[in-house]
Amino acid sequence: MQPGQSRSKDRNRFNLDNVGRWVVVSATLSRHHPGFVECIATLGRGRAPAGTSVAREERRYLVLEDIYDIGEFAFVIDEGRDQLYTGPSSFIGWSKP
Repeated sequence: MQPGQSRSKDRNRFNLDNVGRWVVVSATLSRHHPGFVECIATLGRGRAPAGTSVAREERRYLVLEDIYDIGEFAFVIDEGRDQLYTGPSSFIGWSKP
């Protein structure tokens, strides 16, 4: 099959292509930095399954609102452009440093 002929195969290809990159799993407009989207990203996409004790590292980034676009599957962080962020969060319940 060619790209675009199977959504499942395309998603698998996306996941394989981005194994070592920070991929956004959740995003919200930043209340603290207007014009930015605050993103939670994990390496290679995905979170630990609910009810498990396996923790996946999560990082927060600020991405310019004009640039943020989830595309077909997810937004991939550009570490040279997007800002690693540890300040106050716009996510309800976020308490990690």
